[in-house]
Amino acid sequence: MTLAVEWTNVLQVDEVFDLTKQSYQGHGWSKAVFAADLSQPTAWYFGGRIDGKLIAYVSASLVLDELSITNVAVAPDWQQQGIGRSLMMRCLDQFKQPLRILLEVRASNQKAQKLYHHLGFETYYIRENYYQNPVEAAQLMDLKINGWGE
Repeated sequence: MTLAVEWTNVLQVDEVFDLTKQSYQGHGWSKAVFAADLSQPTAWYFGGRIDGKLIAYVSASLVLDELSITNVAVAPDWQQQGIGRSLMMRCLDQFKQPLRILLEVRASNQKAQKLYHHLGFETYYIRENYYQNPVEAAQLMDLKINGWGE
């Protein structure tokens, strides 16, 4: 079944904050942090809507030749349906220059790790005690595209 997702880079603070609360079970950035981030010239947000409702988004910060992915969220009702994979593939397609893409993921988030590995990300470091509630390690991953670092 093909989902009728409308992909967009026009996202509002309230909807991003609300989706983050759902997806991260209440943990994540505050509304004020999202508002500040969205106002930055280096910030990049991209999301998907179904029937006008935001169901997924990715946010990142682009500085020179590094894109740091700061959030990836998919509404709980839409998880495990290929939305996250499609979102990340569309994200990667947006950038043509040589680029290193960085992200971090909870050590316990095996589903996200599997997706990122499938997309070509590799783990380069484990940062112990990075996350809170619960305390756990972060797996730092990167992907080099279009000849980055050559």
